[in-house]
Amino acid sequence: MLAGLFFLGSSFALTFYQNNILLSYVGLILGFLTFNGGMQQVARWSRKPRADQILDTLLSKLNDRYAIVHYPALPGRRPDHVVVTPSGTIVITPREVGGSVSLDGHRWRRGSALRQIFNLGGPQLGNPTIDNNQQIVSVEAFLDEQGLATDVQGVVVFIHPDVEIEMREPESTVLHITELYDFIRNQGSGATLPSQDRAKVVTALSTGEKIEETDATVRRPRKKVRAA
Repeated sequence: MLAGLFFLGSSFALTFYQNNILLSYVGLILGFLTFNGGMQQVARWSRKPRADQILDTLLSKLNDRYAIVHYPALPGRRPDHVVVTPSGTIVITPREVGGSVSLDGHRWRRGSALRQIFNLGGPQLGNPTIDNNQQIVSVEAFLDEQGLATDVQGVVVFIHPDVEIEMREPESTVLHITELYDFIRNQGSGATLPSQDRAKVVTALSTGEKIEETDATVRRPRKKVRAA
C-alpha cells in the first residue's frame, strides 16, 4: 500500500514536467493498482470475523475425524483452506462479496461495471473457479510428492449473508456458507482414508505447525491447523 502511495505521489510530481507526461501516466496506473491491492489485503485481514474464523466456528460441530488447515504454505497456487475428511481432502476457495453474482460455465460476473469500480478497495470476485482449480492442482501435486495421494475435491464458498448467485451449467461446485457443513459431512461419510493416513495428510499440509485437536464445545485461539 505504501508503494502504491509512492507511485501515485511520484507520478503527480512528474505531471509538472511535460517531457515526462507518459511516464507519469504509467506511474499513476501502477500506483493505483498497487494501492488498491494493498487496501484489499488490509480489508481481508482486518475484517471481523475473518473467513478462517467463520469456517472454524462452522466446522467445529464435526467430529475429530475432520481437520481444517488454513493457508498451508504449498508450492504453486497457495490454497486458502483445506479440509481433511475421512474420505479425502476438500479445497475451499472463499469469496466475501455480496449482491448479485452470476456464473455461466466458468465465467463469473458481478453486478454493473460502475459498482465494480466503486468497490475496488473491497472484497473482489475475480474468477473463483480458476482459483479453486489451481489450488486443487497445488494440493494434489504436493500430496503426490509426499507419497500421500488422496482424493482432492474443491468447492467455492460465498460467505456474505446477502449474496445472490445465479448459476448456469457451473463447472465448479459453488455453495453458500450455510450449505457447507452438510456438504463436508456428506463428502466424508464414505470412510476411505484410514485414520493414520489422514493424520499424515494433516501433518504434511500443516508443514510442521502444531496441530490442535479441539473439542466441539471448546473455543481456543486459532492455530494454523485446527480440528473441525
